[in-house]
Amino acid sequence: MISTSTPNIYNRSLIAVSIAIFSVIIGYGLFIPFLPYYANILGATLGLQVGLMTSSFMLTNAIGAAPLGRFSDRFGRKLIISIGLFTYAISTLIFPFVSTWIHLVILRAIQGIGGAMIWPASRALIADITPSGSRGRALGFFNACFMLGLVIGPAVGGAIQFYGYEILNLSELESYKLPFYFGGVFSAIASIIAIKFIDEPKKPSFSPNSINSEKENGFIGLKKQFHATFKLILALRFSNGFALSFIQPLLAFYIHDVIGLERTDAVFWLASSFFISGLIAAIIQIPSGKLADERDRKSIIIVAILVSQIFTILIPLSKGVLIIVILVGLRSAASSFYRPSLESFEADLFPQRNRGKLTGITQTASNIGSVMGPLFGFLLYDFVDVRYPFYFSALIFIISAIAFTLFAKNPVVDDEY
Repeated sequence: MISTSTPNIYNRSLIAVSIAIFSVIIGYGLFIPFLPYYANILGATLGLQVGLMTSSFMLTNAIGAAPLGRFSDRFGRKLIISIGLFTYAISTLIFPFVSTWIHLVILRAIQGIGGAMIWPASRALIADITPSGSRGRALGFFNACFMLGLVIGPAVGGAIQFYGYEILNLSELESYKLPFYFGGVFSAIASIIAIKFIDEPKKPSFSPNSINSEKENGFIGLKKQFHATFKLILALRFSNGFALSFIQPLLAFYIHDVIGLERTDAVFWLASSFFISGLIAAIIQIPSGKLADERDRKSIIIVAILVSQIFTILIPLSKGVLIIVILVGLRSAASSFYRPSLESFEADLFPQRNRGKLTGITQTASNIGSVMGPLFGFLLYDFVDVRYPFYFSALIFIISAIAFTLFAKNPVVDDEY
């Protein structure tokens, strides 16, 4: 989409919601690397039991995203975001006081609900307060803050746990509890920022004709000519979730089983790989957001996905761990490059009165892909061929991207229908 003007989009609400997300994601990242070990100490002896924690978060997040997004349409973005951040803060502070791994599953399910309040409403808020033609830059800035938090959080969390165990001489169990306190504080700060500095966007007024039009458009709340486009977006979101979720757990096995590294060495290289790829993804959001406002977004999406999946296909063809780390970094850069383009495309397509709900539905599609990715990936890895998960993931992502490029209609910006 070609922008004819460059208004200042860095208003108070955009900066506030981006800083709030940065804070809560740091808090999230502080404890995520140690959560499996913490669960193991609390009695989770099977991989399935540890996996239930991830599944419980994804399940409640997927179920809650659309209805809670709809709540933000009806009751306001700021209220839902603030409640979600507060829910996340309280649940994080409870983690150190639980006595069994089952409690961790319940708390992760609660955090999934909190996340379902935060993400659709936050993206809808940014679309509400930013004019079309500038939404790529606004969403790129928001994504950069999110990804920086995701990179910084685990590093800080590791330092906190190390300090507690090695310097303060805490037991292993108590050292794992320490990052949760800091994580809860970061999440609480995020909720305070949201309450104090986010301005509720003004809701548009709607004529009787626009209300009748919404009834005619049914549950989706889009004009009928965009129903197929919405389905193509859901397919793309599903493929994105599938492709991103399988790579991290699968690479750990691949580097150990195929490349031949010891587990301790594999952990080091994996940590380095995801730190570098996360940092690259964060940095690239700003220029890619600007490009989304100035160029054809469908072209950016298809090129970025094709390039990223070429790197995905090359990973199992590589013989050395250093090459794999480089390929994962390049894959992350390419796959993250299209995010502002797709998100601003969605923001222009979704009318303000239904934007939270529709954004939530796209998040649900992504979460379903995130749940299915590791399951199908490991089935192929264990019973077919260790390389096939990479090829299959690339195939479905490329097919959905081509279908979107060929058949999706460019949105007509109109918040009055």
